[in-house]
Amino acid sequence: MQIKNRLFIYCVLLLAASNFYFVQANSLPNYKSRNDPNCGLKSNIPALLDQNFFRKSNFSLKIVNGANAQLGDFPWMCRLEAKNTSTDSMFGCSGSIINSRFLLTSAQCLWNLRANKTAIMSHVVCNTVLQFTNTSADVRVLVSKTIMHPKYNFPYNDIGLVKLETDLDLSEGSPLGSICLPEPEEPINSLDDHFLLANGWGLQWFEEQPNGTIVVIGNTLQKVLLKVQAQEKCTKEFDPSLNNDHLCMETFGNRSTCLGDEGGSLAHYHQTKKRWFTYGIPIKGFCGEPVPSIFTRITTFSKWIWETVAANTEKNI
Repeated sequence: MQIKNRLFIYCVLLLAASNFYFVQANSLPNYKSRNDPNCGLKSNIPALLDQNFFRKSNFSLKIVNGANAQLGDFPWMCRLEAKNTSTDSMFGCSGSIINSRFLLTSAQCLWNLRANKTAIMSHVVCNTVLQFTNTSADVRVLVSKTIMHPKYNFPYNDIGLVKLETDLDLSEGSPLGSICLPEPEEPINSLDDHFLLANGWGLQWFEEQPNGTIVVIGNTLQKVLLKVQAQEKCTKEFDPSLNNDHLCMETFGNRSTCLGDEGGSLAHYHQTKKRWFTYGIPIKGFCGEPVPSIFTRITTFSKWIWETVAANTEKNI
């Protein structure tokens, strides 16, 4: 695929209009965690009982400076795809399965579809690590509707949900699995200096040259280990406009998120609960530059997520 054609795929981030539903917070029921009973149990990645596993391993192959994910590493990850009037399927962003009917993603993935009214969010593709290649193992499900946070204003409240037409099979024998969401009362500094695992199908490398920009967009989902930076340090030294909506991840070894990683997960293995949790959604990465990658902080929005899921299930609508 030529570079310009690859870049066209990313233009879906600037394409239009899905069927948005804005949910008012004061109309939602009381908060109740609705984590799937088997969430966070299926990943093939070794449980991080020893954080040194990744620190000591050569986990940087060439997200930016990440490594190829293997099928089963992130059983909650799905590609979000949009369709234009020519019926071509175009890759948009990614999302994380949080239960059999809903995926968690970033609001910018949904908002940016409004730039061109000939495109709609059409379906998701799960059980894959490939971006441009379809296989017989793919699980494809139609999208019912998309839901943005009602106060989204980039880079604030950058979170959204995708509701599916039919349930995903999350049973024990299925390759798919949901990821757990943390509780909203977790202290904001509970993960300071921890290493978390980001993933995405974004740009892997780019270089400015006299005759233009060369970019590398791989076919395989990437994973990269990033370290949580204390919020006070991030706001003081990097961007004072950031608030508790945000989670800053330090860039080291030129490893970071990049354009196109939006909607991915930031996974952490909880050693007490023996499950994988997602603590962030990529907002903006600086493609290997020595500044933090910025994520939406899930704990700030756990209440909104589960209330919105409850308000948009069949028994409530």
